[in-house]
Amino acid sequence: MIELWYTTFGTAALPPAVLAAYLGLLPPAWQQRVLACRRPARQQAALFGALLLQHALRSQERSYSLDSVRRTPDNRPYLAGAELDFNVAHSGAYVVCALSTTCRVGVDIEQHTRTNIAGFRPHFRPAEWNALSTTDLPDAFYRLWTQKEAVAKADGRGLNIPLRDIRIRQQRAELAGQCWHLQEICLPDAAAYTLHVAANYPLSVGPPRRVSFEEPRPA
Repeated sequence: MIELWYTTFGTAALPPAVLAAYLGLLPPAWQQRVLACRRPARQQAALFGALLLQHALRSQERSYSLDSVRRTPDNRPYLAGAELDFNVAHSGAYVVCALSTTCRVGVDIEQHTRTNIAGFRPHFRPAEWNALSTTDLPDAFYRLWTQKEAVAKADGRGLNIPLRDIRIRQQRAELAGQCWHLQEICLPDAAAYTLHVAANYPLSVGPPRRVSFEEPRPA
């Protein structure tokens, strides 16, 4: 079973005292990651992504800490010595986290904001691109894009992989001889978003769990 957690956040800059109060809930190294993001929307995505991951890890039968998270040479986060895999993604006002103790997972979510996709052509195979040109945009584009991104993130190399190398066939994908299974998830009140989860075994994703982070009281 794959757990899927999510939360929402604003895009405007948080008042300094509120930001400081939220940061106080995270380990120092993670605070620095958030503060390294200069744009308010990106900073909030990093902040609430860290808070969501921390909440999900603490909710496991064996509680884990963000201090135990390490990164591969390709910058994919993982838990050292744990039989638990996770992946985080964000877009627009949503951040999502997928976790599993039985398989490798990747997740991608995208808000439907593009009407011109010409610049994405190099990421698709000719047959995929031809199919996109004859179907309803943006749904078809975002469905295929999030499938490819979820697989790339599950693999661990992310955008270091040419996305055109990922072959999508219905709800399965193939990359370098490895088969990945895909599932689309619809979040409540998120009609303008597309979300896919990828796993290296046939997957069963539990109902999405929403987490709300109340504004902490400034110290």
